[in-house]
Amino acid sequence: MATVTFVADQIYNAFKNDIMNQQFQQGEQITEEYLICKFNVSRSFANEALLYLAESGLLKACPNKERFYVRACSKNDYEIISKVKMIFINLSYAMQKLQEKNNPVCFECLRTEMIKIKCATLEKNSEVFLNSIKTFYGCIIRYTEMRVLERNIDYLIDTMRDFEQKNPEHFFDIVAHQIIKYLENLTELLEKREFEKCLRVLQKIYTLNIQLLFR
Repeated sequence: MATVTFVADQIYNAFKNDIMNQQFQQGEQITEEYLICKFNVSRSFANEALLYLAESGLLKACPNKERFYVRACSKNDYEIISKVKMIFINLSYAMQKLQEKNNPVCFECLRTEMIKIKCATLEKNSEVFLNSIKTFYGCIIRYTEMRVLERNIDYLIDTMRDFEQKNPEHFFDIVAHQIIKYLENLTELLEKREFEKCLRVLQKIYTLNIQLLFR
């Protein structure tokens, strides 16, 4: 697996450079055969690289992960994805700090914010919804002493606000319910101190935010 990941890293860097040089169109399909021919790798390496690129946000995978399409096709796209990814890298690191220091998290506060988030979703109240999301994350990062996360969360809230303003019906009918599901799961896992599973939930939240930015 280490060798596969190393090759995937190389392909990622080359693919990133092609994106920065605007070699692709958004929505263009990238196949295993393309990577096999371009990088002279086996099918298993090509498949690993496609999954890696999809997890990073550069590609979009169809539900069965049999087809992959270009999501980012410019330097600006890549910088946005990198910024959002850094937010979730920092959140993942915050989870590790909570685990290492055995720091407390106020679960009463988290549950209170979840109630506000649900009520705001029903009422389609974007300000209460987004402020409660911000407070929810704030309850978590308060104990990590990672002040950079406060700026990270502000950027995250801004991305959600932009999407909500563009498509409020879709946001509250679909997206908000996905966010609620993930945050409830995150709260439950934090309370059980199942930090590895918390990291997997954060990856899902990251993917959802990338989808909002590049629909």
